[in-house]
Amino acid sequence: MLQLNRLGKVYGGSILCTALKDIDLTVDRGEFLGIMGPSGSGKTTLLRLIAALDVPTSGEVLIDGRNPHLLPRNELARFRRRELGLVLQDFNLLDTMTVEENIVMPLALEGVQYGEMAEKAAMVADQLGIGNILHKRVHEISGGQAQRAAIARAIIHGPGMLLCDEITGNLDSKSSQGVMEVLEAVHQTDGATILLVTHDPMVASYCRRVVFIKDGQLYNEIICGENRQHFFQRIMDTLSLMGGNIHDRMAFRLS
Repeated sequence: MLQLNRLGKVYGGSILCTALKDIDLTVDRGEFLGIMGPSGSGKTTLLRLIAALDVPTSGEVLIDGRNPHLLPRNELARFRRRELGLVLQDFNLLDTMTVEENIVMPLALEGVQYGEMAEKAAMVADQLGIGNILHKRVHEISGGQAQRAAIARAIIHGPGMLLCDEITGNLDSKSSQGVMEVLEAVHQTDGATILLVTHDPMVASYCRRVVFIKDGQLYNEIICGENRQHFFQRIMDTLSLMGGNIHDRMAFRLS
């Protein structure tokens, strides 16, 4: 599904900054992968390169054998709309629209008829437990509901890959758990390939594999077994060995 070959990114300026160096990574179709590391380690840069929102300095990104960075601008925009779903920490919902209008935006950009859009919006909203807020404005709903709406918008067109960047960063622990349970259900029901950048060990414990980045390079990876509590503890242990800001390895109890 996803192949990264010696991927690197250097930001220019008066002082060059190496954000990523020689990243080799394979993600299988249907995998739920977490990406962790200290602040400034390159996590978000990696996600942006995969989404072709930024251009690599070296190496390549292959999604189903295609390098999106080699596509002409119009084809790249179409590729992102059809093949990728992106969920960000700040939701990126439009306050002037209803929840339903926000959710169907990817379909509207593809010229899908209103009846089909409404039907798909109702289906995905029910799947995510927000069917009762479709006609509300964004300012009328909670942060957890807004994040679910953002997830609904990202999956309504059936993308091959869902990219999530710190999607629980603005939520309290209860809302975070609810969003992760929704994401886990999407993974199990739809077989979606999900890449999740997070600093939160509790959030990462929902993944099936977690890779760790330090100073722009792959540091380690661990795979979840049958026991999620044990997986959570291994994540905590790895973050402790890596060092970094204490905020990046806050301890949470699992219920």
